Amino acid sequence: MIGHVVLGLGAGHDGNDSVAVWHVSPAGVYTGAWLLSPGSAWHLPGLCAGRSVAAWDPAQTVELLHERIGFELPAWDATSVAIPSALTEVRQVRRSYESHVDSLTWTTTIPEPLPEDPGVFRRTVGLVRRDDACASAKDALATARMLAWTITAWRDTTSMWGERESLRRAFPEPTALPPDWERRVTRAQE
Repeated sequence: MIGHVVLGLGAGHDGNDSVAVWHVSPAGVYTGAWLLSPGSAWHLPGLCAGRSVAAWDPAQTVELLHERIGFELPAWDATSVAIPSALTEVRQVRRSYESHVDSLTWTTTIPEPLPEDPGVFRRTVGLVRRDDACASAKDALATARMLAWTITAWRDTTSMWGERESLRRAFPEPTALPPDWERRVTRAQE
């Protein structure tokens, strides 16, 4: 699995439209970042190739890319990762584990209910930070942080499997990412 691409749209440092691109590995590590003007958007296919688009709402991100710069991502709906869906998948695995073991303690707490707004989610889990970045980079960085936080929540979840013999007997070894999420990231490479 190569990982994810996070895209931010908004004003660049010069005040004109720009696209910020962040690469995030399946381990939640930022592995690359670019800030492109609409005239440089021809780089986007190469920067997105083999990666799963991650966003709070991938459909909205893809629609904005198309409206603002005419960029279309092929097969994005089969390969994208919606952060709320990924969090729901992590929560489901946690609930399965909790049904087999009493008193599991998580270092990351997934809000219940999950906020519908990404800004509320970021405030709830403590991901709000001041950045001196331009609007497009702030947008991409905020999403990259949410994605990395979600990956950390998954790793927190899977660490319980390794620590508890009863979970190892009851459940198969966890995948690098939650199953549906991992399928989407893997499918992006095809």
